[in-house]
Amino acid sequence: MEKSKVIEKLFGYIVTYSYLILPILLLLTRTRKRDAKILAVYGIVFWSLLFFYKEIPKEFRKVAYQPIYTSLEYLFFASLFYFNIETKSFKRTIFILSGVFLAFQVIYILALEKSRVDSISIGVESILIFIYISLFFLENLSNARGEHIYSNHCFWISAGLLFYLGGSFFINILASSFSDVEFTKYFYLNYVADTVKTILFAVAFILLVKKSKNKSNQRTSHIPYLDMV
Repeated sequence: MEKSKVIEKLFGYIVTYSYLILPILLLLTRTRKRDAKILAVYGIVFWSLLFFYKEIPKEFRKVAYQPIYTSLEYLFFASLFYFNIETKSFKRTIFILSGVFLAFQVIYILALEKSRVDSISIGVESILIFIYISLFFLENLSNARGEHIYSNHCFWISAGLLFYLGGSFFINILASSFSDVEFTKYFYLNYVADTVKTILFAVAFILLVKKSKNKSNQRTSHIPYLDMV
Protein backbone atom coordinates (compact mmCIF):
# COMPACT_ATOMS: atom_id res chain seq x y z
CA MET A 1 0.00 0.00 0.00
CA GLU A 2 2.75 2.44 0.96
CA LYS A 3 4.72 1.53 -2.17
CA SER A 4 1.66 2.28 -4.32
CA LYS A 5 1.31 5.70 -2.68
CA VAL A 6 4.97 6.53 -3.35
CA ILE A 7 4.62 5.50 -7.01
CA GLU A 8 1.41 7.49 -7.39
CA LYS A 9 3.03 10.57 -5.82
CA LEU A 10 6.09 10.27 -8.09
CA PHE A 11 4.00 10.00 -11.24
CA GLY A 12 1.80 12.81 -9.95
CA TYR A 13 4.83 15.13 -9.85
CA ILE A 14 5.97 13.98 -13.29
CA VAL A 15 2.61 14.57 -14.97
CA THR A 16 2.15 17.94 -13.24
CA TYR A 17 5.50 19.40 -14.28
CA SER A 18 5.44 17.83 -17.75
CA TYR A 19 2.76 20.39 -18.63
CA LEU A 20 5.33 23.17 -18.23
CA ILE A 21 7.19 21.84 -21.28
CA LEU A 22 4.61 23.49 -23.54
CA PRO A 23 4.79 27.10 -22.24
CA ILE A 24 8.59 26.80 -21.99
CA LEU A 25 8.70 25.85 -25.68
CA LEU A 26 6.63 28.93 -26.49
CA LEU A 27 9.07 31.15 -24.58
CA LEU A 28 12.09 29.56 -26.27
CA THR A 29 10.73 29.68 -29.82
CA ARG A 30 8.73 32.92 -29.53
CA THR A 31 6.44 31.61 -32.24
CA ARG A 32 3.14 33.33 -32.98
CA LYS A 33 1.42 30.27 -34.41
CA ARG A 34 -2.12 29.87 -33.09
CA ASP A 35 -1.84 26.17 -32.26
CA ALA A 36 1.43 26.76 -30.41
CA LYS A 37 -0.29 29.38 -28.25
CA ILE A 38 -3.23 27.03 -27.59
CA LEU A 39 -0.83 24.28 -26.48
CA ALA A 40 1.11 26.67 -24.25
CA VAL A 41 -2.06 27.98 -22.57
CA TYR A 42 -3.24 24.39 -22.18
CA GLY A 43 0.01 23.57 -20.39
CA ILE A 44 -0.29 26.53 -18.01
CA VAL A 45 -3.96 25.87 -17.20
CA PHE A 46 -3.53 22.19 -16.41
CA TRP A 47 -0.28 22.65 -14.55
CA SER A 48 -2.17 25.14 -12.37
CA LEU A 49 -5.14 22.82 -11.85
CA LEU A 50 -2.85 20.02 -10.70
CA PHE A 51 -0.30 22.09 -8.78
CA PHE A 52 -2.89 24.05 -6.76
CA TYR A 53 -5.29 21.12 -6.33
CA LYS A 54 -4.80 20.94 -2.54
CA GLU A 55 -5.45 24.68 -2.22
CA ILE A 56 -8.92 24.31 -3.75
CA PRO A 57 -11.70 24.14 -1.11
CA LYS A 58 -12.76 20.54 -0.48
CA GLU A 59 -16.44 21.25 -1.12
CA PHE A 60 -15.64 22.75 -4.52
CA ARG A 61 -13.38 19.79 -5.32
CA LYS A 62 -16.18 17.40 -4.52
CA VAL A 63 -18.90 19.23 -6.43
CA ALA A 64 -17.32 20.87 -9.47
CA TYR A 65 -13.56 20.26 -9.86
CA GLN A 66 -13.76 17.09 -11.95
CA PRO A 67 -16.48 18.33 -14.36
CA ILE A 68 -14.69 21.67 -14.86
CA TYR A 69 -11.37 19.87 -15.42
CA THR A 70 -12.98 17.58 -18.01
CA SER A 71 -14.80 20.49 -19.70
CA LEU A 72 -11.65 22.59 -20.04
CA GLU A 73 -9.69 19.60 -21.30
CA TYR A 74 -12.38 18.89 -23.88
CA LEU A 75 -12.47 22.52 -25.07
CA PHE A 76 -8.72 22.62 -25.65
CA PHE A 77 -8.72 19.31 -27.53
CA ALA A 78 -11.80 20.15 -29.62
CA SER A 79 -10.45 23.60 -30.52
CA LEU A 80 -7.24 22.08 -31.92
CA PHE A 81 -9.25 19.89 -34.30
CA TYR A 82 -11.68 22.67 -35.14
CA PHE A 83 -8.82 24.91 -36.31
CA ASN A 84 -6.97 22.13 -38.15
CA ILE A 85 -9.92 20.67 -40.05
CA GLU A 86 -10.95 22.57 -43.17
CA THR A 87 -14.11 20.69 -44.23
CA LYS A 88 -17.04 22.92 -43.28
CA SER A 89 -19.40 20.05 -42.44
CA PHE A 90 -16.76 18.53 -40.12
CA LYS A 91 -16.21 21.88 -38.40
CA ARG A 92 -19.96 22.29 -37.97
CA THR A 93 -20.14 18.82 -36.43
CA ILE A 94 -17.44 19.71 -33.89
CA PHE A 95 -19.21 22.97 -33.03
CA ILE A 96 -22.63 21.35 -32.50
CA LEU A 97 -21.32 18.38 -30.52
CA SER A 98 -19.28 20.74 -28.34
CA GLY A 99 -22.40 22.70 -27.47
CA VAL A 100 -24.23 19.48 -26.58
CA PHE A 101 -21.32 18.30 -24.44
CA LEU A 102 -21.08 21.56 -22.50
CA ALA A 103 -24.83 21.54 -21.87
CA PHE A 104 -24.49 17.98 -20.59
CA GLN A 105 -21.69 19.09 -18.27
CA VAL A 106 -23.87 21.83 -16.75
CA ILE A 107 -26.60 19.25 -16.08
CA TYR A 108 -23.99 16.88 -14.65
CA ILE A 109 -22.71 19.50 -12.19
CA LEU A 110 -26.20 20.51 -11.06
CA ALA A 111 -28.09 17.24 -11.00
CA LEU A 112 -25.99 14.09 -10.89
CA GLU A 113 -24.38 12.47 -7.86
CA LYS A 114 -20.63 12.95 -7.78
CA SER A 115 -18.05 10.19 -7.42
CA ARG A 116 -14.24 10.16 -7.16
CA VAL A 117 -13.99 10.35 -10.98
CA ASP A 118 -16.61 11.75 -13.38
CA SER A 119 -16.64 8.54 -15.41
CA ILE A 120 -19.67 9.43 -17.54
CA SER A 121 -18.25 12.79 -18.64
CA ILE A 122 -14.84 11.31 -19.39
CA GLY A 123 -16.45 8.52 -21.41
CA VAL A 124 -18.47 11.02 -23.48
CA GLU A 125 -15.41 13.29 -23.91
CA SER A 126 -13.29 10.36 -25.09
CA ILE A 127 -15.85 9.22 -27.66
CA LEU A 128 -16.25 12.75 -29.05
CA ILE A 129 -12.48 13.28 -29.34
CA PHE A 130 -12.13 9.89 -31.06
CA ILE A 131 -14.76 11.10 -33.57
CA TYR A 132 -12.77 14.31 -34.21
CA ILE A 133 -9.57 12.33 -34.70
CA SER A 134 -11.41 10.16 -37.23
CA LEU A 135 -12.61 13.30 -39.05
CA PHE A 136 -9.06 14.64 -39.16
CA PHE A 137 -7.69 11.41 -40.66
CA LEU A 138 -10.64 11.11 -43.06
CA GLU A 139 -10.04 14.63 -44.37
CA ASN A 140 -6.31 14.05 -44.82
CA LEU A 141 -6.77 10.69 -46.54
CA SER A 142 -9.38 12.04 -48.96
CA ASN A 143 -7.39 15.22 -49.72
CA ALA A 144 -3.84 14.09 -50.41
CA ARG A 145 -1.47 17.07 -50.24
CA GLY A 146 1.73 15.43 -51.41
CA GLU A 147 3.21 15.12 -47.93
CA HIS A 148 3.31 12.42 -45.29
CA ILE A 149 0.56 12.75 -42.71
CA TYR A 150 3.09 12.44 -39.89
CA SER A 151 4.65 15.72 -41.05
CA ASN A 152 1.40 17.40 -39.93
CA HIS A 153 1.66 18.53 -36.31
CA CYS A 154 -1.99 17.58 -35.73
CA PHE A 155 -1.06 13.95 -36.41
CA TRP A 156 1.10 13.99 -33.26
CA ILE A 157 -1.66 15.71 -31.31
CA SER A 158 -3.99 12.92 -32.46
CA ALA A 159 -1.44 10.26 -31.51
CA GLY A 160 -1.07 11.81 -28.06
CA LEU A 161 -4.82 11.89 -27.52
CA LEU A 162 -5.28 8.31 -28.74
CA PHE A 163 -2.64 7.15 -26.27
CA TYR A 164 -4.01 9.29 -23.43
CA LEU A 165 -7.75 8.70 -23.84
CA GLY A 166 -7.37 5.11 -24.99
CA GLY A 167 -4.88 4.24 -22.26
CA SER A 168 -6.97 5.71 -19.46
CA PHE A 169 -10.46 4.99 -20.84
CA PHE A 170 -11.29 1.78 -18.96
CA ILE A 171 -9.61 2.88 -15.71
CA ASN A 172 -11.72 6.05 -15.69
CA ILE A 173 -14.91 4.24 -16.63
CA LEU A 174 -14.43 1.60 -13.92
CA ALA A 175 -13.01 3.94 -11.25
CA SER A 176 -16.30 4.24 -9.37
CA SER A 177 -16.44 0.47 -8.89
CA PHE A 178 -12.87 0.22 -7.55
CA SER A 179 -12.16 -0.16 -3.87
CA ASP A 180 -9.84 2.45 -2.31
CA VAL A 181 -6.94 -0.04 -2.49
CA GLU A 182 -7.58 -0.83 -6.17
CA PHE A 183 -8.01 2.84 -7.02
CA THR A 184 -4.66 3.73 -5.42
CA LYS A 185 -2.98 0.74 -7.05
CA TYR A 186 -4.07 1.38 -10.64
CA PHE A 187 -5.04 5.02 -11.07
CA TYR A 188 -1.42 6.19 -11.40
CA LEU A 189 -1.43 4.50 -14.83
CA ASN A 190 -3.52 7.47 -15.97
CA TYR A 191 -0.54 9.66 -15.10
CA VAL A 192 1.69 7.63 -17.41
CA ALA A 193 -0.76 8.03 -20.31
CA ASP A 194 -1.13 11.75 -19.52
CA THR A 195 2.64 12.31 -19.50
CA VAL A 196 3.14 10.51 -22.82
CA LYS A 197 0.35 12.65 -24.31
CA THR A 198 2.08 15.86 -23.21
CA ILE A 199 5.40 14.68 -24.66
CA LEU A 200 3.70 13.98 -28.01
CA PHE A 201 2.10 17.43 -27.81
CA ALA A 202 5.62 18.84 -27.41
CA VAL A 203 6.68 16.92 -30.55
CA ALA A 204 3.71 18.50 -32.36
CA PHE A 205 4.78 21.94 -31.08
CA ILE A 206 8.37 21.53 -32.31
CA LEU A 207 7.19 20.20 -35.68
CA LEU A 208 4.79 23.14 -36.07
CA VAL A 209 7.54 25.67 -35.38
CA LYS A 210 10.04 23.89 -37.64
CA LYS A 211 7.55 23.71 -40.50
CA SER A 212 6.70 27.38 -40.07
CA LYS A 213 10.38 28.34 -40.23
CA ASN A 214 10.91 26.22 -43.38
CA LYS A 215 8.00 27.97 -45.11
CA SER A 216 9.38 31.36 -44.06
CA ASN A 217 12.82 30.50 -45.43
CA GLN A 218 11.29 29.30 -48.70
CA ARG A 219 9.42 32.57 -49.13
CA THR A 220 12.61 34.54 -48.42
CA SER A 221 14.65 32.50 -50.92
CA HIS A 222 12.14 33.29 -53.68
CA ILE A 223 12.49 37.06 -53.24
CA PRO A 224 14.73 38.29 -56.08
CA TYR A 225 17.84 40.23 -55.17
CA LEU A 226 17.76 43.68 -56.73
CA ASP A 227 21.06 45.47 -57.06
CA MET A 228 20.11 49.09 -56.56
CA VAL A 229 23.69 50.40 -56.80
